Amino acid sequence: LDPTEQQQLVKQSFDFALLITEVLQSLEPFITEKHIQIQFNPSNCAAAVKVLAQREFLYICVRNLIDNAIRYSEIGGMVMIECKQTDTQSILLIQDQGHQLTEEVLARMGERFYRALGSKTQGSGLGLSISKKIVELHQGTIKFSQAETGGLAVQLSLPKST
Repeated sequence: LDPTEQQQLVKQSFDFALLITEVLQSLEPFITEKHIQIQFNPSNCAAAVKVLAQREFLYICVRNLIDNAIRYSEIGGMVMIECKQTDTQSILLIQDQGHQLTEEVLARMGERFYRALGSKTQGSGLGLSISKKIVELHQGTIKFSQAETGGLAVQLSLPKST
């Protein structure tokens, strides 16, 4: 992703809810293994939210974010996924019920190879940084914060497809 420039991305308009549904289907074995309850209703996805993006890159981005939420949720936990639109942005919000995160950890989210001390899940520390890079290539933003549910909240905003 490093050498890729925004002008080189071949973008298309597509349904955000459909992409999220495909990601959830690909993660079904992990969802089942941890007994995670997914709270996502595609029909509530703000009346067919459309995004203009390179579909394969955005799939990787969303998959990394949801996979991360599943990994850091306790067994039997819940992951909430919501998408909505403003006049200019398509927004995806993912919240998990993982552990409380300090401001220091939140500030470092998205750094390459960063993994919070005490992380018990396997990984390289690249998933969130790859997602962040993909969002930046699409002239969007990604924000990490404390979820109302106790874990991590990730808000991804991309320019809305017209």
